[in-house]
Amino acid sequence: MRADHGNGLDDQLTGIAFTKDNTVFCTTDTSGRIKKFDCTRITDWRTDQDIESKIKIPYFINAHRSLITSIEIIQKRTEEEILVDEKADNGSDDEDEEENEEFPIEAYVPWPDKFLLTASQDKNIFLHRLSNGVRIC
Repeated sequence: MRADHGNGLDDQLTGIAFTKDNTVFCTTDTSGRIKKFDCTRITDWRTDQDIESKIKIPYFINAHRSLITSIEIIQKRTEEEILVDEKADNGSDDEDEEENEEFPIEAYVPWPDKFLLTASQDKNIFLHRLSNGVRIC
């Protein structure tokens, strides 16, 4: 699929990643760039009119020096998702649980942001903040 990035280059899309609630997605291209799309203003994809005007592009960054081969959005599970998974792993018996002194139960703390993890043919793996595209490492 051709990526229209307005630079005159004939870039191709190499990856796409969505948040769990499908309100934000990011694409990558053959020049090593990441483009974020914010779709939070769209309430219903089937009935909303003028969808293109409701999609915002908060950033379009040069993330790598070469083609991006992989992209993932990393976000923390909600407290409810964690509890459901723990019950499924341990069975539904709460009374069987013993407090482990070596690994005490920690309070749930939400993450300050979601993250993008990308790998490229430039042999680098980078972590970016999803909110603003700033590279962390």
